[in-house]
Amino acid sequence: MEIEGDVGGVVVGDRVESVDGARARVRWTGSVDGRSGRWIGLEWDDPTRGKHDGVVDGVRLFTCAARSGDDAKSRPASLVRPHKLARAQTFAEAFRARYARERDEDDDTTNDMYIRTARGHKMRVELCETTADADADADAVRKRLKLMTRAYIDHARVSSMGEPGAASACAGPLRVLGLAGSLLNSWDGVMRIAEEFPLLQALDLSGIRLHSWTGGGEKTFANLKVLVLNDSDVRWRDVCAISAHVPELEELYINGNGMSSFELDKAATSVFPKLRTLSVESNGIRKWREIEAIGHQLPRLESLHASENALSEVLPTCAFPALKTLLMGDNELNSWTSVDALNSFPQLEDVRLSGNPIVNADASVRYEVIARVQGLKMLNGSSVSPAERKDCEIRYLRKALQKLKDFSGDIEGEKNARRENPRIDALVAVHGELVTHAATAPGSGTLASVSVELVLCLESAGRTMTKKLPKSTTVGKVKLMCSKLFKFTVSSAELFLIVDEDERVPLAPDDEPLSRFAPRNGQRVDIVLA
Repeated sequence: MEIEGDVGGVVVGDRVESVDGARARVRWTGSVDGRSGRWIGLEWDDPTRGKHDGVVDGVRLFTCAARSGDDAKSRPASLVRPHKLARAQTFAEAFRARYARERDEDDDTTNDMYIRTARGHKMRVELCETTADADADADAVRKRLKLMTRAYIDHARVSSMGEPGAASACAGPLRVLGLAGSLLNSWDGVMRIAEEFPLLQALDLSGIRLHSWTGGGEKTFANLKVLVLNDSDVRWRDVCAISAHVPELEELYINGNGMSSFELDKAATSVFPKLRTLSVESNGIRKWREIEAIGHQLPRLESLHASENALSEVLPTCAFPALKTLLMGDNELNSWTSVDALNSFPQLEDVRLSGNPIVNADASVRYEVIARVQGLKMLNGSSVSPAERKDCEIRYLRKALQKLKDFSGDIEGEKNARRENPRIDALVAVHGELVTHAATAPGSGTLASVSVELVLCLESAGRTMTKKLPKSTTVGKVKLMCSKLFKFTVSSAELFLIVDEDERVPLAPDDEPLSRFAPRNGQRVDIVLA
């Protein structure tokens, strides 16, 4: 196999990459009895790549890090020859290779570059290099590089920032830096970035693997506002330890780190005083108390991304007084009590619940989520208009009041119904005149009480027809009947019950009976075709 450069400087603790692109940490170097030459003992990031756990020919040469879960009994280690490792680079070497390389006439490589967002999506990045740059002389290229404010050097085997001043000498006053997938192996190495680029405002270090925090001295990212540490195998205590070194940090992304605990020592009660956005997606978080711990430590937090975890409940809390956005998609929420608990967030406006059992069970539950959670302006990425909120609250209130009526005379049943629908009184105060008759209408069982005469109106054709229907008739059956009467396709129609000149209530979903909407004799039902 072809040797990719000299790797003679590898020492225990270094991060390395094999010639075929796999990442590992050096755990041992030396000679092995009965085998010639120098060997390097690696612990692979992907434990399935290994052949043993550090024991070779019955002798333990090194010990791998403790693992949990499915990897606890893995064999993540291997011995490799030095030539099987690709050569690491300093920042300056990688930067010049990416942005100042000379272009060969036959070079058909593209200047397009792609980075990964916090959610793992692929995003194209516009680079500064142009055809004119490739033709420019060395001085012109150096001047251009010194003016750059953004650089993306992802997965370029950067293992250090080099000698003091070397990185800043070639790159200029960077504000945005992407070093995802680099081979930096310590927090000290990360803090060296602050020395080289004091004006840095955004830093992406996704995919790195660092030792535990041991202190960063007096070095500070004085202007850093965005830090991305996705898939970096870091712990919350280590992340919080750098708080004093990023005093202006506003956004922190720590997705995919297996970070299921967010408890800190009692002495560390306040961290990241200016943090507004925190993303902890895909961390395997199971307990709501861990989310509450975040809120108690970050009282100014306005946006929390906690999707793709394993949370089964949301509990009422006072831990998030400023939170406006809560993303909880693809968890395991399965109870309306979790939705009701969102009312304990006084500033909450934007919620994502898609992918949870409570909303997956019925595609029409959007109306109930909106009605149950006051103040929502955005749900699952779609805005909630004042008109939609009014329609949803009226529809939900009719259903809740009907349930109360069903328990009439059953004190315990009524208590349970109110407990399951805690916003009944608040909604009655707003919409009572429109819907309270649903809970008080007589139920004698006569034809007049179990049927209703409605005026069906297809406005687009200027046609109307009056029909007397049982109140038990479902919306779907009414649509089917209308499609036959007016000759249109069922799937293209929406029905609206006209309450007054300014109010119309959507008749949906299809399995709801007319009685849920408390229609009155003579009311008009508008048929709207898509």
